[in-house]
Amino acid sequence: MNKYSNAKSCNGYPLKITLAEAPEASKVIPQELQPEFIKKMLQRLDYDAFYTSAASVSSSSSEAELQLGFDLPRRYDDSDLENERFIQTIHDAMLNVR
Repeated sequence: MNKYSNAKSCNGYPLKITLAEAPEASKVIPQELQPEFIKKMLQRLDYDAFYTSAASVSSSSSEAELQLGFDLPRRYDDSDLENERFIQTIHDAMLNVR
C-alpha cells in the first residue's frame, strides 16, 4: 500500500462506478496525451484501487475491459511505463471519461 492510499476499511473505497443506462450519459472526451504526466501519476496512484474502480464498470471479470472500451491490465511493472499502448490506455481510463 502506498502513502497516498485511503484503504482505511471504509465502505466507499475503492470507488465503485455505476454508468447511467443511457448510452449518451457516459462518453469518451479526448484529451491530449502527456506521457510524463501519466508516469508521474502512476507513481502516486493506488493502482489496485484504480483498477478495482475501473473494473466496477467492467463487462468482463478477467480484465477491466470497460464498457467504454478500455483494457486495463490487472498489474503493471516498470517496463510497462515505456509501453506506449499501456500509457495510452491508462491516460484514456484516467482522463478521457465523462
